[in-house]
Amino acid sequence: MADALERSAGFFDSIRDAALLRQWSRSSEAFAYGAPLMTVDELDAKALKPFPDREDVRWFLRQCDSGWAKGEPPEDLIVWKSRQHFCSHAVHASSLWLAAFLPFKSIAYVAQEEQEGKDHLEERIVGMWERTPAWFRAMYKWEYKQAAGVFVINEREGKPWRSYIEAIARGSRKLRSWTYSRIHFDEAAHNDLLEQAFTGAYATIRGGMRADGKAKKGQMIFTSSAFYHPWLIDLTGAQFEGALDMARADPVRGEAA
Repeated sequence: MADALERSAGFFDSIRDAALLRQWSRSSEAFAYGAPLMTVDELDAKALKPFPDREDVRWFLRQCDSGWAKGEPPEDLIVWKSRQHFCSHAVHASSLWLAAFLPFKSIAYVAQEEQEGKDHLEERIVGMWERTPAWFRAMYKWEYKQAAGVFVINEREGKPWRSYIEAIARGSRKLRSWTYSRIHFDEAAHNDLLEQAFTGAYATIRGGMRADGKAKKGQMIFTSSAFYHPWLIDLTGAQFEGALDMARADPVRGEAA
């Protein structure tokens, strides 16, 4: 009797898990709040807290996803922010969703310095992953290469996956020689090599054709304070009046300025 009840419970658990998996696969918003993703509050003694359930954060997650879930070309974004708007964490959550639910995706996280990027990758992205439900992580064969600063999902349920998130420094040659699915430039306004990095990455992230004849297109996301980088502002044609008291996102224009 006990064995039968245990098998029955396992059967219903598998149905529940499959339903959750379908739901989470729809968007990073569904994943962030359904799992839920847990983050470290650096201002509250590093307490673990659920992803903040705010409409502005939900909106940014939807902007980051733009096109990916539907198989359409994603939109490049510059996210203007002031402190404590959770924009960088929202991009991290979206990148984690992208790697977990879409195979063969390569994501670069560009910080000011290589070690800073590795620290953020470990604390924020890998940390969120390791706090997802155990049954969910058990579906994947994954590894975190700490020295290299790379989080890799090699397999999902025995099938090749090979999606990864890599931390690289702002001046890395990989930006102009490697074709990424997404490049996230964090604290972009303080990046003194940003224009060169954008120009180098632009050709690779736009280059090539898919097997079905459609153009390949990756995505670039910049998270930045608003008033420190005139070139970045010019890239979108954004206009500001007074101080930026809330975050907003603008699409990048079709070609490098």
